[in-house]
Amino acid sequence: MDTVTIRQIRPSAPEPLEIQAHAMDNLRYIWRTMERAESFTAAPGIGGAWMGVTALAAWAAGFGGLHLVFGLAIAVKYGG
Repeated sequence: MDTVTIRQIRPSAPEPLEIQAHAMDNLRYIWRTMERAESFTAAPGIGGAWMGVTALAAWAAGFGGLHLVFGLAIAVKYGG
């Protein structure tokens, strides 16, 4: 009688990671990404603020001077 050899067709699946270990890896990735994004967006935020200041100054110069800026400040403060 012949000997029959059985071999596995697919390789064995790796052991699944513990869900907590996998979650911690994801959190580390998110933390690193957020730290890099923070330093990336800091300058454009300041630049955007300066663009707003420049736009208000140009608006005031174009419509008659600083009394309009003071009027806008009063309107914003008192809601009128």
